[in-house]
Amino acid sequence: MTIGDTHLDHAEALLAILRREHDALLNGDLDAVELLTREKQTALAEFEPLLRTLPATAGQTPAERVQRFSALAAECRRQNEINGGMIEASLRHTQSLLRLLRGQPPQAALYSARGKTDDSSSPGRPLASA
Repeated sequence: MTIGDTHLDHAEALLAILRREHDALLNGDLDAVELLTREKQTALAEFEPLLRTLPATAGQTPAERVQRFSALAAECRRQNEINGGMIEASLRHTQSLLRLLRGQPPQAALYSARGKTDDSSSPGRPLASA
């Protein structure tokens, strides 16, 4: 067995999903992000078994196919990291806004010994009660 069209097709499909997810994140289209997350999970479930066969098949594959597959895999990884960073930044922003609305200082929350957020250090009052 070699790296064939199935490997490349799955890698290209996953990259297309990741790019659509990126566009949805840029546009703030949460419904599309939710749908694409499910699509991405399905694509990964189909793709992972192919990745497991890769070490055995790479030596039997023409170099240009190995390079193309490696480039696609690297691009998928990079795009997924970008998307994850966008989601993380959005989450931090939302958490900051929630702290502001609750009357808490905008800095990062402190954690108790149990690993829970410790809000006792800032007894501020919620914006709604101002």
